[in-house]
Amino acid sequence: MIHFATQTWYIYLFTTSPTGPIIYTLPLASLYKEPKMCTITTYSCTICTKQSTRPPTLCDEAEVWGRACKPDSPNNIHREVASTCSRKCREQEGEIRARNGDKQA
Repeated sequence: MIHFATQTWYIYLFTTSPTGPIIYTLPLASLYKEPKMCTITTYSCTICTKQSTRPPTLCDEAEVWGRACKPDSPNNIHREVASTCSRKCREQEGEIRARNGDKQA
């Protein structure tokens, strides 16, 4: 039911008690909770000579937990990470550079 003076929707709950009827009024807006905003942290990485951004977004996970997420929000955090290569990967890169150096010489 809408209260026309305030343009607010209300839910009316009717019940009875030993002393008589009880009417509860509850504004419908109080049942709706605005989702919390979250920020996305993206890392620009060089992983074994390949540029990547990770995680792509955390929006899907955030929405599962009841938060709304905007990928283009100015509150998002972007961090640059120089290199996140494993030892094996660094060894492979060194071998490739050594071979390329031998070819150039």
